[in-house]
Amino acid sequence: MEKNGIDNTYYYTKSLLEICNFNNNIINKSERSAKNIESDVTSVSNYIIYITNFFVSEVINSHLKLVVEEFKFNIGKKADFSLGLIESIDINKISQHIKKVDKNNFILDLYLQLFLSFQSIEDKQSYFNYKSTISKYYKKLSRDELAYHHSMLISYCLIQNSISQNKSNSDNELFGIYSTFLKEKLFIGKKSKYINEDLYRNILLLSLRLKKYDWAFDFISHYSKFLHPGKHKNIVNLAYAEYYYNLGSDNNSVTDLNKAFNYLKEIKEESLILKYDIKILYLMLYYDLGYIENLLSQLNNYRQFLCRNLLVTDKRKERLNKFLNILERLTFLKEGHPKIDIRKIEFRHSKIKKF
Repeated sequence: MEKNGIDNTYYYTKSLLEICNFNNNIINKSERSAKNIESDVTSVSNYIIYITNFFVSEVINSHLKLVVEEFKFNIGKKADFSLGLIESIDINKISQHIKKVDKNNFILDLYLQLFLSFQSIEDKQSYFNYKSTISKYYKKLSRDELAYHHSMLISYCLIQNSISQNKSNSDNELFGIYSTFLKEKLFIGKKSKYINEDLYRNILLLSLRLKKYDWAFDFISHYSKFLHPGKHKNIVNLAYAEYYYNLGSDNNSVTDLNKAFNYLKEIKEESLILKYDIKILYLMLYYDLGYIENLLSQLNNYRQFLCRNLLVTDKRKERLNKFLNILERLTFLKEGHPKIDIRKIEFRHSKIKKF
């Protein structure tokens, strides 16, 4: 097990090994020599260490899964119980206590830094402490464990981006993590040989936001083959639609905008997450290509879609509705509506935080 690197499953398996070894000795060894007793005591002591490592790391892991889901969806405060459980124990004290008998034990230090980074989401020093702890133990961790911790770095940056007024620093940090994730192929592990579609989309959208168009095109060309076959076609069509929209919008190219429109029309089925991106992209294309009737019709449809969808968080609904309202006013302005004043639109936009 150790040659493949350490993860929290390793500690669980080791705990089972130690307790089975103890039980085997008790049942099958008739002679209770001092050596056997010492071996049994060591097995039980090791079991306590390993199961504690597994328990603490797994509770933190599960807690942060709930935190990320709360951020993405309107599911209420599901992480309160696990947070209370974690806060009721002193992880640092437990880690130091274990090191008295196993000085090379580091997993609790790593998970403690992970927990603290999400607890202090606006304190970037906690994030960098966590990141440096990953680097410190990089060679000792399994590929799956490395993939997990890099995915948590990504989740941190995405959440931090959503609450920050200035995204530029977080964007560059996030792009660096994505580059490492792809270069090391950390998306391939025991659980899956495919790249997660949300991760694929987030990497693409960030590269487009940073205007790395050549990099984005190469990314689509090279990494699309790692998408799940059942989802491949729709996601690649949406990827090219996003690419050509951003390129066309930047270069005022009607040809590229129409390419984006054609790719968008090829998408047959929409997952819940992709629906938001698809609808927003349609609205932007209608605006840039001058399809005003389609735009105004889809604006109302999108508002109804948001209103009906109970999984969308209130904050996200608020942000999206502000976007729709300003887009509607810009459309009327574009059509020459006499009651629409660009200065009022600009003033309203300046008052919106995290737009």
